[in-house]
Amino acid sequence: MIRAAGRRASRIIPVLALLLPIAVILLHAGLIPAGNWRGDEYYHFAMLKEYGSRYLIDRLLTWSPRPISEGFLYLYYELVTLARRPLVTPFLLVFWAMLVLGSVCGFCPTRRSLPRCATIPLSVVAMFLLRHPIDELFYWPMGAAAYLAALSALTFLTFLVVRGGPATSRGRLAGLAAMLVAEGSAEIGAIFVCCFAPLLLCLEGMAMPRAAWRRPMALARNTAWLVVPLAAGLYLLHLLLLGRVTKASEAQPGASASLYHHIGPSILAAAQQFGSELTGSANLSVSVGLFFAGLALAMRQSLPGAVSRRQLAVLAAAFCITAYLSIAAADYQFGVLCCERHTTFRQCALVLAIVALARLAADLDWGWRLRAGVAAIAGPVLVALSLSILSAARMPALVADYRAVPAMTETRRENWSSGFDKRSPAMLFALPPLGRIVGGLGWPTGDYALSEHPPWNILGILQFFGKQQLQVVQAPSR
Repeated sequence: MIRAAGRRASRIIPVLALLLPIAVILLHAGLIPAGNWRGDEYYHFAMLKEYGSRYLIDRLLTWSPRPISEGFLYLYYELVTLARRPLVTPFLLVFWAMLVLGSVCGFCPTRRSLPRCATIPLSVVAMFLLRHPIDELFYWPMGAAAYLAALSALTFLTFLVVRGGPATSRGRLAGLAAMLVAEGSAEIGAIFVCCFAPLLLCLEGMAMPRAAWRRPMALARNTAWLVVPLAAGLYLLHLLLLGRVTKASEAQPGASASLYHHIGPSILAAAQQFGSELTGSANLSVSVGLFFAGLALAMRQSLPGAVSRRQLAVLAAAFCITAYLSIAAADYQFGVLCCERHTTFRQCALVLAIVALARLAADLDWGWRLRAGVAAIAGPVLVALSLSILSAARMPALVADYRAVPAMTETRRENWSSGFDKRSPAMLFALPPLGRIVGGLGWPTGDYALSEHPPWNILGILQFFGKQQLQVVQAPSR
């Protein structure tokens, strides 16, 4: 009887462990219609409308060397212009789908293995959504085009390495493509590639037998998956350094004069800030510990084959170094730790570092072995417990935002209706209610005129809709 109960548990628990991250992802995806434009979309699209490809090329070379995400945004602009609607939901869904599919495809080699192995990648995606504020990365179109695209590519790369994919030529090609997408989407992706690729090249080179160095063609084929993205990443960072970093003045409110455009102090200050982001709250530390242990047990059970420990260690180190350099770069460029999307990306990068370390731990000799029945359910149980702790803390915010979705979407519809009303040179722009998860626009209310040189975000709205006056008000309660 006990054995029968154990067999039933070994069948039911993995199913429940799979349903939990699916539920977390779907609950958060249900808020996508409440995603919103910030001033960036209005201003960027107004400039595209006025200057066309000249503006796009100049932006790529001097401000945003992100060919992939800028390409997505240009396509988005064309569709918005054609539809005369913001198309927030379909645009964000593309990047959410990229993340989920990239995670699952990176970890699950075949369609037949999906039910058995999808729990781990979907749990990682759920962890991305639960540990921190997420609105600028998951519910803001311009943020998603850059950072969610980069995160999707790096998540795919992580699971590719976790499965030992770079051991084959097909896997190396997939890794090359993932790194190109990551660095072409956001500069933080280029920073990661410029950390990961040279570290791994050095360690792999030191471990190579002398005979391998005598075969230059084979050596080139085996290292091209690292060398090509590294060269591309260095070039993109070079453009960023020559353009935005050196020519733009981006000091934020509250910027520290001792940090702004000072390399040494920024690097030192980043150490303390990085430590604070690593530790987090006690509740967070417990959930992360359970998540790590659950992943290690689950991958020990589902991925018994050999894997490159060197690649896993370098992968984890590269994510941590990238997170640290992201903080230092923000202190240098803005004089203060900015912005929420950067923080969210760093936290997601640390989750991926945990995945790599858990796979590394799973590959070690533990000196003891769990019974087969216990091993099959222990990992999923710990992962599910970790997600349950974080989900419970997130539920009040989810409930509040779901209640606000109708008001948010209706306010956006009314704003666009006022903007495209050709009967008046003025428009009314109502600020939708702020979401606890999806965020919103915390702008001051007031009256603005195009002739009075308004702030850039207001200027973008006026030029996008072709208006002369704009009244910003708080949307009424509905």
